[in-house]
Amino acid sequence: VVKKEETHANGACPRDKMNDEAHAGMGGMSGMVQGATPPPGMGGMSEEQINAMMGISKTESENIPTMLFENYIQAVNAAYSSGDWLTAENQLAAIKNYQKANGGITIPSDLRIQMEITYNNLNLFGKLGILYIIIGMLLLGLYMYTVFKPTSKIQSNLKWSVFVFAFAFLLYTSGMAARWYISNHAPWSNGYEAMLLVGWAAALSGLIFSRRSPISMAVTGILAAIALFVAGMSWMNPEITNLVPVLKSYWLIIHVAVITSSYGFLAMGALLGLLNLTLMIARNKKNDKQLRDTIQEISYIIELALYIGLVLITSGCFIGGVWANESWGRYWGWDPKETWALVSILVYSAILHLRNVPKLNNQFTLSALALLGFGSIIMTFFGVNYYLSGMHSYGQGTPPPIPTIVYIILAILGIIIVAAYKAEKTSKNLKS
Repeated sequence: VVKKEETHANGACPRDKMNDEAHAGMGGMSGMVQGATPPPGMGGMSEEQINAMMGISKTESENIPTMLFENYIQAVNAAYSSGDWLTAENQLAAIKNYQKANGGITIPSDLRIQMEITYNNLNLFGKLGILYIIIGMLLLGLYMYTVFKPTSKIQSNLKWSVFVFAFAFLLYTSGMAARWYISNHAPWSNGYEAMLLVGWAAALSGLIFSRRSPISMAVTGILAAIALFVAGMSWMNPEITNLVPVLKSYWLIIHVAVITSSYGFLAMGALLGLLNLTLMIARNKKNDKQLRDTIQEISYIIELALYIGLVLITSGCFIGGVWANESWGRYWGWDPKETWALVSILVYSAILHLRNVPKLNNQFTLSALALLGFGSIIMTFFGVNYYLSGMHSYGQGTPPPIPTIVYIILAILGIIIVAAYKAEKTSKNLKS
């Protein structure tokens, strides 16, 4: 293909001449292949009858694609020795003509092909991951600075950050739309695309809560970056492929979008919970009033995010039941994915109902459980997809080994929760 482009650049083989020669070299074969218009006088004859009349056996007709490919490979090998790429160009054009004559709607348009090439060359999501981590860490640093040293100048400048975040979200949405157009289906049909959707939903949740506090954009920027970095790992396959039969349904757009979007809101609640626990540890007599107001503000956002996430994941499960009935003839079958989705619903329902228990109606309990509860989502998304099998195995990927860093992170989170509990107990913010 590189040599082909070089030949065009040198002007040795005009494209129109190559296409004409390739078409002539097909010897009228395109008129005899499946789906093509038969020669005059053969309109009422089947493909087998036409092939029999023209002296082409069924085996030869079925082997045409193989012969075309083998001829092209032979021509390329010969061109490496002779330096003459004209024959290879003609064979490549013959393959293209055969595909157009027989592929029908399965052959992507020239515009879609060009857009896919541009999409791959841009590597938009890889660059967005870097952009989001910069935005998230910068906003988090500025916000924490205003918490401990409030200055009106920095606080006023933080309000303008929403435009930067909105621009990044627009680029993210454009990339998702481009992938949708290229694949001709909703871009959340496999593990890679699901991670893209989680990051997109996290960024959306940050924009939704940006008017209440800029901290929402900070944490969701970091979440979006994490999702994009995970999607870019070697065990995630970014290839744009056709849908498996069970996913060829309009329910794909609704069910997967709704239930996966809930992960973004619940992830935001988990990260804000971690931030709240950290602020509880850092609280002392000097900054008690300022941090108390900040922790209260973040707690409101956590609770709202968990409510939205719970509504989305519950709605997604009901919609998934309708789709399961259409595809498999039953609404519920205790499939691992279904079971863990139900576990996640029960976990977050319990977390949000604990506010009715007086001793547990405090910011520490909400923050700690928002963080711990996200473990059920991780199990639902990663654990089931990569380590369990069931009716949802079409989303399964190669099980990656659990890195040591995961256990280290769990230990650190446990230490933070215990330290925050002791700090709140000491400051008498917990009801005994």
